[in-house]
Parts: sequence; structure tokens; C-alpha cells
Amino acid sequence: MQYIAGSQKVINNIRMHQSKFLRDLGEAVERTCVDISNSAKEGHAGNMAHANKRYQNQTSTLTRSITPQLEDVSFTKGVSGVVFTNMEYAPLVEVRYPFMYPAKVANEKKFKERVARALRR
Repeated sequence: MQYIAGSQKVINNIRMHQSKFLRDLGEAVERTCVDISNSAKEGHAGNMAHANKRYQNQTSTLTRSITPQLEDVSFTKGVSGVVFTNMEYAPLVEVRYPFMYPAKVANEKKFKERVARALRR
């Protein structure tokens, strides 16, 4: 009976560490999605191509529609998040005046650092 109790304790400890790891990794992904969203909004609102007056942000609808979302947090599906906009014309604007891709690139280093921190905990 003592062997079963010991193995159960080990299993419980593994599950506890898995939960903490998933929580930390999920937090890293979620924070990065928010940062990317904020960077994309800033870029679309006037810091990148838009600052040179090559594109005029007329109604700010596209800027407001940029949304971060944590998708999955599980060991079977992994941890994933997205930053998206539901505006039909967003892909056309992105092709001519990128705002999402530069935001992603600008936050890659920070994301890697967050994941590394989650792995060390």
C-alpha cells in the first residue's frame, strides 16, 4: 500500500507542475498577443506607413477591430493565441500598408524571453 501512495504522490506532483507550466506558458502567449495587438493598433493608427500619409485611417474601425485572443491551453492541443481583425478589407490594407506583420516581428524577442522564463520556473 505504501508503494501505491508514493506513486500517487509523484503523479500528483507531476500534474501540479504541468498545471503551473501550462498557466505560465498560457500567460506568456496571452501577454504577447496583447502586445502584438497594441503594436498593430499603434502602427495602423499612425506610426508606420500611415505616418507618412500614404494611408489615411478614416474611421478607426479597423484599428478598433484588432483583437488578441488566447485559443488553447492544453497538453494535447498545445498553447496558442491569435491576433485578428474581422474587417473584410483588412487583408488588402495589410498587403499595401503592413501593420500586423511588423507588430508580430517587433514582439518576437519578448515572446521568446517569456517562454524561456516559463520553462525555467
